[in-house]
Amino acid sequence: MDERVAQDYADYLARLEGAFGPGPQGQFVKFGKHLVARLGPEDFARRRANYLELDRAVRQMLATGATINDALVLEYQEASAWLLLEPLDPMRLFRGELGDPAHNLSRRTVGDTARG
Repeated sequence: MDERVAQDYADYLARLEGAFGPGPQGQFVKFGKHLVARLGPEDFARRRANYLELDRAVRQMLATGATINDALVLEYQEASAWLLLEPLDPMRLFRGELGDPAHNLSRRTVGDTARG
């Protein structure tokens, strides 16, 4: 395990024990809506790699303005939960767009435009 992965694993263990107390590897805990097992170093490294891949994909989707892929977002949220991380919420980032009437930048309609 390289140094960065080892540090991330130590951070994971601190989050795990801080939230759920001590327990054996493989024991399941509930994180948000996800049931996840306490990971050993090898499983952590594998799930971390998967999370980083999905994180890049979600950020790329947002950066390019691509249509939100619900399946990708759900996979990303689950991958985040396995590492006890709060995922980036792509749907929340789109609040304030014209499609969200509670946060429209302009509530005027064509008929409301002042004429001179």
